[in-house]
Amino acid sequence: MQINTQDDARKVREIINAKLDELEAEHGLKVQLVGGAKYSTGTFECKIAATAEGAKDLSAQLYDQAATLYGLPALGTRLRTHDGTVLTITGWNRKAQKNKVLLKTADGRMFHGPTGWIKDLVSAGKVIA
Repeated sequence: MQINTQDDARKVREIINAKLDELEAEHGLKVQLVGGAKYSTGTFECKIAATAEGAKDLSAQLYDQAATLYGLPALGTRLRTHDGTVLTITGWNRKAQKNKVLLKTADGRMFHGPTGWIKDLVSAGKVIA
């Protein structure tokens, strides 16, 4: 098969996606092409990411460790701020010096906050069940 046009590259991508679906079914992994693919005469380049089902990303694992250390609520806990915004705890930013807790709003915006602020919200009863 020659890879000279964008249509050829799409065909190769479809073939790869079909094989990746077989791998998912066979091994219980989530396998997908990541980002854009590059092609030139005779070559096709792409990145493939594989994730075990139920696996947590690094920031979630680090948050679980930090939660026990700092006495924070569990990952996924929803908190209501003073202005009514609902934030969900999504992870831990290991590179941040002060605002290490990663938070996400209902519309998908990401924020980060200090551990002391999270503890204050919990002690004030701002946890949403």
